[in-house]
Amino acid sequence: MPTNRTIIITFGYRHGAPPIADVTVDCREIDDHDYHKWGYEADAIIEAIEPGMVVALGCMDGDDRSVHIARLIQKKMDNVVVVDRDLSPEAHTQEDTQDATSTREN
Repeated sequence: MPTNRTIIITFGYRHGAPPIADVTVDCREIDDHDYHKWGYEADAIIEAIEPGMVVALGCMDGDDRSVHIARLIQKKMDNVVVVDRDLSPEAHTQEDTQDATSTREN
C-alpha cells in the first residue's frame, strides 16, 4: 500500500555522496547564522515537494543547517520522518535536550 510519508535525509557533503532522493537541496550556501533564512528555505522546500517524496538536505558536515531546516519542515508538514545520516550520537543527544528545553519554555 503506498504511503504519503515524506522522508528527509540530512547529510554532509564532507562525508560522501548525497543519498539517493527525489530531490536534493544543497544548503551550504545558506548563511549558517541567519535563522530567518532557514525558515524561508524550509517554506520554499515545502512548496517544491509532494507528500511521499524522499528529500536529501545537505550542508558541509551534516550537523547544522540541513538538520535544522529538516526539523522546521517536519514541524510544518504532516507525516514527515527525518533521518540524520551524518549526525553523531552526541549531537542527537544535545539536539534532543535543546528541543525538550524549548518545548518546556513555550
